[in-house]
Amino acid sequence: MDLFKRAKTIRLRSYKDKYLIAEDDQESVCQHRDGSTNKALWTIEFVQGRDLLRFKSCNGRYLTPSDIPFLPGATGKKVLQTLPCKFDPATEWEHLRDGMQVRLRTLWGLL
Repeated sequence: MDLFKRAKTIRLRSYKDKYLIAEDDQESVCQHRDGSTNKALWTIEFVQGRDLLRFKSCNGRYLTPSDIPFLPGATGKKVLQTLPCKFDPATEWEHLRDGMQVRLRTLWGLL
């Protein structure tokens, strides 16, 4: 949790240097090389009493994993923006230090 202790907002960047952007439809997210837009900012919320985080988009919705495949034949799943529900464990993310990077994991696996 030390990595996020003083942060209010962050930009989520992949190992391919693409940023996670909240789309205007208030449901989908995409990856984009330009991370300078406000759509790339995610507000951090700490889950009380647990070492977990929530990420809120500029649209006021939470980053949530889905069962929808990211690409056909690939193992990755899409993430979505969902309506705020403070007690939904699907919106809670665990962070894992991986060298100089951080991996995010939900109850269902890695992002």
